[in-house]
Amino acid sequence: MLRHSCSRSLGNLWMNASPIKASHRDYRFSKKNWCCEAPLIQPPPPSIRTTRLTRPQPNLDDPFMNPTSISAVVTTLLLSTVATAEDPPRWSADTSHRLLVKVPPVAIEGRDRDEHPAEFQFLPGEHLPEGRRIDVASLQVVRYDQLTGESVMDGNYAYGRTAADRPYRWYDAAVPYHFPEMIEDVSRTGGEIVREERIRAGYFFNAVGDWKAGRLVWMHTQQGNSPSFYAVYFDLLPEGDVPGQIPPRGWIGDGLMRCDERGATSTGADHCRIDLDDWDGDGLIDIIGGEQDGHVFVWPNRGTPHEPLFPLNHFVFVADGLPIDAGSAAAPKVVDWNADGAKDLLVGAEWNRILLFLNRGTDLDRRLEYVGLLQSDGETLTLPIEPLARGSEQVFKRDYYPVLDTADWDNDGDLDLLAGGYVTGRIYIYENTGSGSDGLPVLSLKGPLEADGEPLNVGHWCASPCTADFDADGDLDLMSGHFPTNHLLGPAPEREFEFLQFYENIAGDDRPEYAKRPFPVRGDFPHGALATPRAADWDADGDLDLIVSARENLFLIENRGTAQQPEFIGDSRMLIPRWGSAPIPADQFLDWNQDGLPDIFSRGRYSVRLNSGKGNPWSWDEEVPILPPGEWIAHPSGIGDDWFWPFLDDFDDDGRTDILFGDWHGHIWFHRNLTTGETPSFDLEGDRLQLVDGETIKVGPVGKDTGADFVALQGARTTFTVADFDRDGRRDLVVGDTYGKVRFFRRAGDQDRMAFEQPVELGDLGIRLLVDAADWNGDGRDDVIAGAVNGRVRVFINAGTDPVRFEKGIDPNLPPIQQPRVLMVDLNGDGDEDLFLPSTQGACFIERSFLQRGYATAEVIAVEQAHTTPKQTNNP
Repeated sequence: MLRHSCSRSLGNLWMNASPIKASHRDYRFSKKNWCCEAPLIQPPPPSIRTTRLTRPQPNLDDPFMNPTSISAVVTTLLLSTVATAEDPPRWSADTSHRLLVKVPPVAIEGRDRDEHPAEFQFLPGEHLPEGRRIDVASLQVVRYDQLTGESVMDGNYAYGRTAADRPYRWYDAAVPYHFPEMIEDVSRTGGEIVREERIRAGYFFNAVGDWKAGRLVWMHTQQGNSPSFYAVYFDLLPEGDVPGQIPPRGWIGDGLMRCDERGATSTGADHCRIDLDDWDGDGLIDIIGGEQDGHVFVWPNRGTPHEPLFPLNHFVFVADGLPIDAGSAAAPKVVDWNADGAKDLLVGAEWNRILLFLNRGTDLDRRLEYVGLLQSDGETLTLPIEPLARGSEQVFKRDYYPVLDTADWDNDGDLDLLAGGYVTGRIYIYENTGSGSDGLPVLSLKGPLEADGEPLNVGHWCASPCTADFDADGDLDLMSGHFPTNHLLGPAPEREFEFLQFYENIAGDDRPEYAKRPFPVRGDFPHGALATPRAADWDADGDLDLIVSARENLFLIENRGTAQQPEFIGDSRMLIPRWGSAPIPADQFLDWNQDGLPDIFSRGRYSVRLNSGKGNPWSWDEEVPILPPGEWIAHPSGIGDDWFWPFLDDFDDDGRTDILFGDWHGHIWFHRNLTTGETPSFDLEGDRLQLVDGETIKVGPVGKDTGADFVALQGARTTFTVADFDRDGRRDLVVGDTYGKVRFFRRAGDQDRMAFEQPVELGDLGIRLLVDAADWNGDGRDDVIAGAVNGRVRVFINAGTDPVRFEKGIDPNLPPIQQPRVLMVDLNGDGDEDLFLPSTQGACFIERSFLQRGYATAEVIAVEQAHTTPKQTNNP
């Protein structure tokens, strides 16, 4: 929802603020809202072969669609004609095939225009020749006028080849549409993989399918009560070719995350942990990676022995055809665990477990079978969780997930297991003492590795062992990443900015004995955490290089030294895919410059980013600071994760935009805008908002011990929204906290001071959340929407009584999105307020029409193939 614009012009940013609603987005064709500057050229009409269909597209069994019973008769007419000016629509793309489809109209509640995701399913043999693959990257969806056959220049796709292109997305059939997701942690299921279907959940990742079949979705436009017509253009991949890139992924409004031509990170998924292996047997090093939701992927190397290239990834599947899912977190290690000549897969997962997948096939035909949790000393292997060098053992009572490596640590001819502790920062050695009756290694914990005569500790959390002979002296050295916890648990400046750590083996051929050494780096490493180093000679120059994962990113770090004296280049190459996840730093939407487009407030920088006016997926480029240089507003506690939650609003209704701030303790601060001229000025100290009885507003933990209670350690996590809920002319508050409580604070009637009545609890979502205000049901009163990290979303309807009363929360039935915090805003300017969800899976967008009706179903009119004149050659 767009509220409380902070300016009337960019020259007067701090005065005369006024709340407005967003006007409809102007999609007139211009370079401002269409980034493709090439002239619109219509290719000459080709000869075409047409298959006409008189049936609608079959229903796709989607719970967000309104199924209808279809009795259809298929009539196929093969026509060989030459297109003329009277044959609509004109062929308007340089492709070999196209489909013509019709989308019937729906009721759009009096609006003259609505944008709404539409869907069509490509079927082999019906829309594609048998045995061929569609080139998904070549797709173009073009709306055309049925009467004239001319393309409709909507101009709302920033990456369209023409001004008529529509943003689209491809859901490949090789990735299960009803995705089998492991919801629980394996520690809670006793190691059993228990799956639930979550629709489209597999498409949140940068994973590519096989392009043999799938669903095409695009942003469909309905004008009035008329049907819409589209031409879907595409080429086929050459026979024998496989997908070589991530195709364009528009922001369609069906709940998936925002992507851009250049992704923001390497993987789009946090807690990425990697291993290296020649997975496909082509002689090149591939990357195998896991992420926070338990899935495992392969990045095949499409480069050369001297120049690796990782343009895409795909899921790793088990033998029964389901994608690997370890529950929460996945730290993979590829190793021939049972010494049968085929490489298996170990996966570290939460909480403190290791899963074993045995390869029942070969390294060229992997058939992975999950056989259970790894055992040690006769019971399920769990790493020790004490002592803790950082943090309280009363708070951190279990470990997260181990990062794994294997090596013949004791030189007895078999592989031992090294496991990095998350909260301990230690690396534990599990010795392979022989084979059991099942042929698997029998493990026994031998304790933590030592360095410099004491237990090795990476200094903070998250040890990630990597063993290799880094100095070519014939023994195993050690590297590790870590997680700096200074801001959480107190200072340790000597380790704060260590991206990687290096431990030299000084014991020779016997059991390793390590000494910490300065890391051999030239320049500065990336400033990141949770690094997982892996060693391989990926440029074939005779020395060991590194590939390192760190949170969502992957880095290629070259060794420019020698095999004996490595020197790693800190200015490393970060892998950035095309069309990867690209979140936007939106914590609040508002129309800052009153141009009718939603701008975003980024609280971490105290700045507003202005909407560029470009088309889907839209961009916010120009940054306008809120505070003058050298000034900052914060209320740090120095405890736990601390908390930082500013919010912009003309809270005292004086025409100037103020700053409110929610802190760790559960208080809300008011920082009045004191601007009188052109230079912004705020009360930097601020006042804590109070109740009418003089008590300070307080939410979150009360009387809890932060040294023994993990939730209390994180503080109140105060969030809030502001609106005149009772329409009395004064700004009220709705506040959320770490427990999921949603409370309404009505502004008291006393005009002489800013005070609030005792809170009224609207609902309890169980855990930390985000709240926003919006007129959900269109009755002119602001309602409340809240989204919590446990997936619960509730809408509290403002009943409009005096005093104001909110109805019991209702579930809006969103598509499955993890940790769906919710903000309301008309992103695409079609007149209805959409849902923006800054979730852990990216910046997700749900078009309000999609939430109400699901996909619009496209009906196929024709399947056509162009027959262009062969190119002339010099051959007789």
